[in-house]
Parts: sequence; C-alpha cells; structure tokens
Amino acid sequence: MKEYQDRKTFYSQRFYQNVKLMAKEKGIKMKDIEKYLGVCSGYFSRNRKNNNVAGIDKAFILAEFFGVTVEELLSDTLEKKLKAPAVKADLLKAITRAEDIFSREEIIQIIRESPP
Repeated sequence: MKEYQDRKTFYSQRFYQNVKLMAKEKGIKMKDIEKYLGVCSGYFSRNRKNNNVAGIDKAFILAEFFGVTVEELLSDTLEKKLKAPAVKADLLKAITRAEDIFSREEIIQIIRESPP
C-alpha cells in the first residue's frame, strides 16, 4: 500500500509540475487552464495538495492542448525535453567559439574524453 501511495504522490506532483511548466512555456496562467478545462478555481493546487492526479479525461485534454503525450505529462523527462533546444543552441555557440582556438578534431576529442 505504501508503494502505491508513493507512486501516486510522485505522479500527482509530477503532473502538476509539468502542467505548470507547460503553462509557463506558453505564457498561460493556471487559472486560464482551469477555465479551459471547465473546473473550479484552485483545482490544480487542491489536487496537488491532496496528492490526486487529474482525471484521465483532463489529462488527455491537457496533453492535446500542450502538444505532448499523457505519458510526458506524468513523466520526469518533460522538463529536459523543453530545455533541450536552448541547451543545444548554447552548445553550438560554445563550439563555434571553441573553433577559434581548437581544430574540429581536438573539439571532438575533448568531448569524447569528457565525463558523461
């Protein structure tokens, strides 16, 4: 039973964090998402506080709205996925600057020798 409660807590917290993250990315307030879903104000904060995951119908609506899967809304990888383009852009800038100092082969060697 404890394992179930731990899993339920993880998914409810992760779901709330991911919805909040996606809303921030899109510049949308949580109250506007609640209105879109047709739920009362404070729906997400109450569910989070009580460790309840939104109903599957709401999860599917939100996933479609944000352009992600329900699995991503419940996962701990969504934040990484959202940050990846910015990190990639920063990496490309750094490599471009490094090319002023190192050859392409040296850069590749440095990357291979770096810890994961």
